[in-house]
Amino acid sequence: MTLGLGLLAGLIAAFLHAVAYLFSRQYMRQNPAGILLFLGWGHILMGVGSLLYLFFFPGVFALNPAVYGVPLLGTTLNYLVGQIGLLWALKYSESSRIAPLLGLKILFLAAWVVLVQKAKLGPVQWGAVAMAAGAVYILNTAGGRLSAKSWMGLGVAITGYCFSDLNIVNLVQALDGLGPEASTTGVALSYGLSGLLSLPVLLTWRRINREEWRALGGFSVSWLGAMVFLYVCFAAVGVVYGNILQSTRGLMALLLAPLVTGWGWHHLESRMPRAVFWSRMIGALLFLAAVIMYRIGIVR
Repeated sequence: MTLGLGLLAGLIAAFLHAVAYLFSRQYMRQNPAGILLFLGWGHILMGVGSLLYLFFFPGVFALNPAVYGVPLLGTTLNYLVGQIGLLWALKYSESSRIAPLLGLKILFLAAWVVLVQKAKLGPVQWGAVAMAAGAVYILNTAGGRLSAKSWMGLGVAITGYCFSDLNIVNLVQALDGLGPEASTTGVALSYGLSGLLSLPVLLTWRRINREEWRALGGFSVSWLGAMVFLYVCFAAVGVVYGNILQSTRGLMALLLAPLVTGWGWHHLESRMPRAVFWSRMIGALLFLAAVIMYRIGIVR
């Protein structure tokens, strides 16, 4: 895969994630108590698409499940934990505020390296941590402070996503024998398993109206598409630079916010004063710069 393809795939993944956040926010505004229902039905839909993929590209079934089983479980279970946290945060705040703050993964990684791996950060990485802390302050104060419940959801989301990302690397490596299909097969396996784990939601069946189905369908298509492009990006440019590209989702969400309010969808995004918009944009750019600095520190 070429570098250009990896860059394009990473940016498309970031954009589709930002779109998926809007559909998640739409559903949570309509059904504040429906986190598990949304999570279940959304992943059943994605699971159906994933299993169809595996039907047409069944090469993975020739591999020993013991080779990829552990990273598959780690990727999927941690991802689902992260999704619960994200939906909880989106229940209380707009996606244009939550998406940039997912860049807090950099602070989680720094803490993990120092406290668990007993490693030392270099000057560039410490500078990135300080920059990320400044970005948190700006994003938390621009347009009013986030609620404690939003921060709680963000904490769960970031923790789950970080552990899932660590397992994605191992999963793609375990599937390396499939060649170019390794990345997309990894997505299909993870979301097929997510769909199977979500089947108990069928026991709590209730009638889902048209608006809810639109939100569920939009979320499922955009999120699954984002993950396909993200895995392709990881395969082409590596996880280090793939995560840098993924961090542009905060900017994407902010740029989408004025369009959403301009279309009259104020239940998804409240209209931001210009000063608030630019303050949040500065915070999102600081996060992106912090991620780049931190990753440069690792590469060196």
